[in-house]
Amino acid sequence: MIQQVWLRFWQAAANGQLQFRSLEAALSYLRMATVSTVIEAQKLAWRQAREVALVGAAGEEERPDSVPNNTLLQLGSNDTPFDAIQRARFRERCREVIQDPLAYRIFWLRYSLGMAPRDIARQLADAGILIRDRTATPRAVSDLIEQQIARLAIDPEIRDLLQAD
Repeated sequence: MIQQVWLRFWQAAANGQLQFRSLEAALSYLRMATVSTVIEAQKLAWRQAREVALVGAAGEEERPDSVPNNTLLQLGSNDTPFDAIQRARFRERCREVIQDPLAYRIFWLRYSLGMAPRDIARQLADAGILIRDRTATPRAVSDLIEQQIARLAIDPEIRDLLQAD
């Protein structure tokens, strides 16, 4: 986080976007950059904690029978009921194709939550979860994701769902 603060400060100063008339002004900007970076990091941590909680420790999503009706089919601002049903079916079919709970968890951390393989590997390593009896690395995470994508790509129903978009 300290590196992010300094990076933000130096990028703004080096590009000529900022000119400080005094040391006090530079320190004031640095303080503002620090607060801004801390807030962004906290928001990211809260969002990831909330979203990761949706994917259980075993890689299982909440089961539809434990979720109130329509929760899985909530409409976004531009969604039609058909889109919501199609999205729910896509997720359900992915779960059917990717049967390994860890592979499914990693796949959805990447594509549903947008986490980078490096962050997924760090999270798995921190939790003591191994990939193929080895400590999780970004490369191992990427390889596992690529394998799951290949499995999904050959599934006719997944292809049909994706072509409907």
